[in-house]
Amino acid sequence: MQDFAALRERHYLITAAEAARVHASWFAQYRDLYHFKTVELLKRGAEITDAQLSQALASCSALRTELAQVTEREQIDVWLSPAAQGPAPAGLDSTGDPVMNLPWTHAGLPVLSLPSGTINGLPVGLQLTGGWQADELLLKHAVAVEKII
Repeated sequence: MQDFAALRERHYLITAAEAARVHASWFAQYRDLYHFKTVELLKRGAEITDAQLSQALASCSALRTELAQVTEREQIDVWLSPAAQGPAPAGLDSTGDPVMNLPWTHAGLPVLSLPSGTINGLPVGLQLTGGWQADELLLKHAVAVEKII
């Protein structure tokens, strides 16, 4: 399995670079209307070269291939994991750290989260991840898991 810290760095590089490219003309015209966190992201992304982006994007398919091999070898129908490292944060300032979703998102795999209880009155979720382009099969498994939890 790929080094998680390196994977996270590559994923955030992709996010920043792609956001900067998509928003380039809007950002030039409407920069004052962007949230300060988005401004930071877009400025960081504008500094990323096409070569750096291309190299980071290659890691997406490499991870997808690696996970597909493990899935087949271990006969995994659906990956189960926590949706987050703990309950949702209180308030509306943040949806929390997406770290538990990051590897699956980086690989381009379908992911969904089911509510599975609360901790101190805040919701927690169970994350289900399916195989490459197996969205409908993931939904089928999610219905079965939902009945259990």
